[in-house]
Amino acid sequence: MQRQDGFTLVELMVTLAIFAILMVLAVPSFNSQIQNNRSQAIGEDLTTALKYARSEAVKRGQSVTICASNANNSGCSNDTSTWSNGWLVLLDAAAPTSSSINPGEILRVWGDVPSNAQISVVTTPNTSSTGTAISFIRYASTGTLARISNNVHLKRITAFTSGCNLNGRQELIIGVAGMVNVTRSDCPSGS
Repeated sequence: MQRQDGFTLVELMVTLAIFAILMVLAVPSFNSQIQNNRSQAIGEDLTTALKYARSEAVKRGQSVTICASNANNSGCSNDTSTWSNGWLVLLDAAAPTSSSINPGEILRVWGDVPSNAQISVVTTPNTSSTGTAISFIRYASTGTLARISNNVHLKRITAFTSGCNLNGRQELIIGVAGMVNVTRSDCPSGS
């Protein structure tokens, strides 16, 4: 009788069962990591847009605004909940203290935002208060935040995707000098 090398059916079934158990444990963790990476990418894109708007304001010597985009990325939206559509950086001919935008040339568009993104942008006198939702952030020609309606407050942007966990949420604080500070925090439970 010749001896044949190989796997028995029982060995193969045990191996497949172990593989299936490992996949059931690994896939949810992998999906959370993907959502955390997407959240981080949104935060990095917003940081890039803010730094770009600030540098363009200084370079051009005029106000530059970053605003929530409308559905087709052709202009600004007045709706404070549309930041998840994307955002635009554009020249702004409005007076620096104006509470509305007078859009000029669109300098750059960020429109490729994941459909499960949740982005909020607020203006607040300090980091501990809740703040008021806004649809745009204006930089003055000096690179500082513009004094809208004679008030200058810091801006806070919170960005994350549904399904992220642990420290997947990005929080950007734009101080009155126009500098951006990025921190990570835990995603809301059930996001």
